[in-house]
This record gives sequence, structure tokens and C-alpha cells, in this order.
Amino acid sequence: MSDALANQDANRFEFAVTFDFDGFPTTTVHQSRIQLFEPTRRPTNCERVIKTSWGSALVKGKLGQGHADVLEAMCFRQEKWRLAAAGHIELLIDLYQMRKAANGGFPGSGTQLNVVLDDLMQAIVDIEIPARGIRIRGHIIDEIVESLVTKASRGFGKGRKPGEPRHLTKVTLGRAYVGLVGADLHRHYDPTPISALQFGVSQAIARHIATHSQMPPGGWHLDGLFETVGAGDSSKLGNRRREIKKDAEGLEALGIVVVNGRVTRQRLAQARSPHAPNATSRVSNA
Repeated sequence: MSDALANQDANRFEFAVTFDFDGFPTTTVHQSRIQLFEPTRRPTNCERVIKTSWGSALVKGKLGQGHADVLEAMCFRQEKWRLAAAGHIELLIDLYQMRKAANGGFPGSGTQLNVVLDDLMQAIVDIEIPARGIRIRGHIIDEIVESLVTKASRGFGKGRKPGEPRHLTKVTLGRAYVGLVGADLHRHYDPTPISALQFGVSQAIARHIATHSQMPPGGWHLDGLFETVGAGDSSKLGNRRREIKKDAEGLEALGIVVVNGRVTRQRLAQARSPHAPNATSRVSNA
């Protein structure tokens, strides 16, 4: 175990954290349960106060399901990670692979990705989760820089030849998000099928269901899930139900079935990152 992993007190967290885990998580349980990301693909830049039975949050900025797509893709597709000084975590990222995972398996727009990354760096989150002893305030991402690490190109990109070296990217996660990773419960899954869903409410429900290891007897009530993920506006429930219906095929691919207002899960998908075989994967010359 590295010195940074062994000497957690040096990181000055005021609650219990541990980074000695097997594989970096795609997400944590409570970032979905406390509605950190709005249940829409068109979030507004605003200040949101969220209070749930699991905890509370104050979010200043623009965070929606497209932002959750990118963050989960980043964590799932990271090539290596390390705990750095002052309690930060650094991820080594192949932006091309990350964009695919965040866009339903297709590369997507690099310009739009940059907009989403800027939003993730600018947003301020203030989170309290009593059951986990978590109380944090800060940013999700602090810095994004070009890494010294290179990877042979497959020829993707304007003017790029196959085999030509291209630089990977180093993303420094903010201490607030690092605290959440270190103290919260983890979930491991490939986020690509969720990012392929058409509507934010479908994504929010899929992510919320993924936080549960057990399904309630008879499943969940759909209208109750709308309320749980922050989409319970009674004047818009008709639209939300139509969106779920349009995303039915994509939800079924995730093992989530909606019938007569009841939601059941046929399976719980678990997938480890293909590039993170153990907890102490190191980023060299990053």
C-alpha cells in the first residue's frame, strides 16, 4: 500500500474515509439518492436545495443527467487512478473512450463534452449524509490537464495517423467528491446503456434503482420513483410517464421493466472498469 493510502490523516478529512478498495467505482450510492444531478438532460444554472430521507444537498450550478453520464464514464473508463497530495484523486483518462461511454457507445461531440466538463468544475456541492457521517462542501472536479502519458492512436481524429502517439488526460477530482468516494457505498456498472437512454427522468430512475441491492416486494411504484428522483411535479407527470414509455426498450436492456405503473428489476448489472484491476493502480509521469 502506498504512503498516501496508508496515511489518511494527512489528507485532513473530518470523517472516516478509506481508499483501499478493489477497483474505482462508477458511482456512489448517495449521489443518486440525494438528487445531486437533476432528472433532466436540460438542467438549469441555479441553486437547488434537496432534502431526502437519505440526506440533503445544496447544489449551485448546472448538473443534470448529461453531467452524470460524463462523470460516470470518466470513473468507469479511467485507465489508472491515484490518491494524490492534499486528499485529491487523479484519474488518467482516454477522452475518446470516455466520450463513447458517456454517449451511448458513440464518440459524441468534443465541444459539448468540454461544456459539460466546465459545468462539473464550476458547480459547488454541499452534501450531508448522516448515515455515512459525511459532511462535505466543494467541487466535483478541480483540474483537467494534458498528461505526459501517451497512447498509440487508432487513426481517429482530424489528421491523425494510426499508431501516432496521442496524449491522455489527467483529471483531478475535487476533495468534496473524493470524500464521497472514500466514505460512501460504491456501485460498479458500465454507464453506457444508461447514457443511451433518451430522457433524463429515465436515466435518473435507472441510476436510483442501481443504488439498491434488493428490490422492494412487488417492485417500485413509478409515481413514487418520480418523486424520489426529483421529477414529481404533478402538472408534468403525464409527460414523465410518456418519456418512460418511449425509453421502455432501453430500460428493459438494463433489466428494468415498467408495467401498469409498477417498476421491477430483473437483474442488477455489475461491471468493473476494464482498466482498473486493483485499488493501487498507479499513474506514472502523469
